[in-house]
Amino acid sequence: MTREEYIRKNLKWPLTWEVFFMRYLIVLIMIGITISSFVSLIEKDYQESNIILFILGLSLFLFAFIRIQSERHFRRLKLNPNIKFKDIRKKLDSLDLINLQTESEKIEFLDKVCFLSGGVYVTIIKYDDNNILINTRPFGKQPFTINRDRVNYKRIKTLLQ
Repeated sequence: MTREEYIRKNLKWPLTWEVFFMRYLIVLIMIGITISSFVSLIEKDYQESNIILFILGLSLFLFAFIRIQSERHFRRLKLNPNIKFKDIRKKLDSLDLINLQTESEKIEFLDKVCFLSGGVYVTIIKYDDNNILINTRPFGKQPFTINRDRVNYKRIKTLLQ
């Protein structure tokens, strides 16, 4: 099964350990903090610092895990019948995006860099004749992209409909 077939079937990127470790090393650090503080709590060492470290580590771990899951998911967009997948690339030129790759059933581009974001990868994959799948994920290792995925999805949706 190719990567695009997996995405069409599951509506998300495949998660590999290599990607997990490279992009989300912070998760491992937070797991380490959480486990070490939990072990000291089990040993009945109820110091304030251990409780705070446990709560902080658990909170940051959950935040990072939720981020990983949200970056993997694709959103489906129904196209107007008069728009074909090969015409999407021409329409995206009006959004002033940096084209990274254009294939017969996949388009990848980079959104502009702004004050709080180092840019966002946007991937569009042909689902079927009337639907496309859209995914946005941060460029590099930035934890905060402040709703850039929703903003890009709305921009593309309004452009294509």
